[in-house]
Amino acid sequence: MDHLFNFLHEQGPAISLAFIVSGFAGCFGVWCVKTLINGKQAGIDRIAADRDKIQQLVIEDWKSSKGKGGNKK
Repeated sequence: MDHLFNFLHEQGPAISLAFIVSGFAGCFGVWCVKTLINGKQAGIDRIAADRDKIQQLVIEDWKSSKGKGGNKK
């Protein structure tokens, strides 16, 4: 840490502030991307769950109609 503070002191306050702000901006950008990805994944999971429910109903209907002795087309 001492080396970092010495480096910032040597560069001056304007450059030090620029380094600190760019670090925070980078962290904020990473956080935004992670939040966006997690939000999209939650939407995908919800759609997949709805698809699985509908698919299960279709399979159950298909199994029940198959057992009645008739082929549905």
